[in-house]
Amino acid sequence: MLGKVDNPSTFKDTALEASNANHNQADSTKIDTDLDCKILAATFNSIGDAVIATDTFAHITRLNLAAEKLTGWKQVDALGHPVDEVFYIINAQTRQPVISPVLKTLAQGITNYLPKNCLLVSRNGNEYAIGDSCAPIINLNHVIEGAVIIFRDISAQEAVLLALRTSEELFRATFENASVGIAHVAHDGRLLRINKQFSRMVGYSVAELLFNKYQKITHPDDLDENLAGYERMLAGDIHSFSMEKRYIRKDNSIFWADLEVGCARDANHNIDYFIAVVDDISERKLAIEDSRRFFTLSQELLCTAGFDGYFKKLNGAWEASLGYSPEELLAKPFIEFVHPDDQEISQNLVSKLVNGHNTRAFENRLLCKDGSERWLLWSTVSVVEEQLLYASARDITKRKKNEQDLQIRTEQFECLINAAPFGIHMIDENFIIRHVNPYALPAFGNI
Repeated sequence: MLGKVDNPSTFKDTALEASNANHNQADSTKIDTDLDCKILAATFNSIGDAVIATDTFAHITRLNLAAEKLTGWKQVDALGHPVDEVFYIINAQTRQPVISPVLKTLAQGITNYLPKNCLLVSRNGNEYAIGDSCAPIINLNHVIEGAVIIFRDISAQEAVLLALRTSEELFRATFENASVGIAHVAHDGRLLRINKQFSRMVGYSVAELLFNKYQKITHPDDLDENLAGYERMLAGDIHSFSMEKRYIRKDNSIFWADLEVGCARDANHNIDYFIAVVDDISERKLAIEDSRRFFTLSQELLCTAGFDGYFKKLNGAWEASLGYSPEELLAKPFIEFVHPDDQEISQNLVSKLVNGHNTRAFENRLLCKDGSERWLLWSTVSVVEEQLLYASARDITKRKKNEQDLQIRTEQFECLINAAPFGIHMIDENFIIRHVNPYALPAFGNI
């Protein structure tokens, strides 16, 4: 049995209020949904990455502004097109098309990524190196409703990576093919990296040298100086150092090297490792040593003199010949040791040499400490860049004396012939008359 309604108007009012409440709730829900859509749209278009959304048939349903810029497609033109038409990608090396990850994502329901070295070809033909990911769009019922591709232009990043790879390859090629030995040395002396030239120099293989210490192949007499250089660098007293040192090869032979040491620093500017550059100077050292021996042992007077008029270096023959000590010879202008009668011509010849003119060998006299004089035959060259004269002088005093004696004897002989009370004539090997004394002239018709 139905209950009785005491006040019908009250029932109508209650129903009306309920209806209005339902309408208000629906309107509120619609407003919230519209607001969420606007926020989503604003977010979709404002993010820096390019975003493309598709349906389950891999057709475009939405592009954001960044995607429009990179693909060259406006959203209004792209809607409904297959994703491969808008998001057209190729392999950078082979130039062959690359299948979009959307199809795999829709089939597998998982996130997929593009392979490396992909280029996006835009609608207007521009190409961009890109990195992307593709994820499925799944509704609340866990049903796939499409896919979303998120990608960005990584051309600048790829350019940096390419430059880095090029730089690394250049460094590696330089390191391995350098004509000098190169070694990276740890703080404790361990050899961290070495190039082939260094390996050839010391006669050990690269494997034998790695993580051994440089002390093992350094001559004991040079070790302290070498260690001191590294310690001063670690202490911050110097930034680099150089020295000549001897290395011990695997066969126990020794070679001289010019060592230049710098360093590589970490982000905190602390020394990470040392960089040692080693140049084999054995031949140069041998040549220098040979030159030094020749210079020291030569019987000729060898010297270098500056354009300032002073001797710079003299061998021992000078003291033996002139009697002056090296210190005495170096203390005064060299022209002061020249005989006064020969100073003017000697100074003129030196002036020509200083000005870069070649001169023939010349002779002059130098004064000895005991007051005697020595005749010297000079051979001299000038090196204008070094402001130096390089000279060798041969002592020809005996030769000059012999020439003088010969001249005297010749003159005496001629006097005797001319004074003879009988006729004398001299002929050469071809029987040609070369000399006739006055007594014999009438016999030859006064010819």
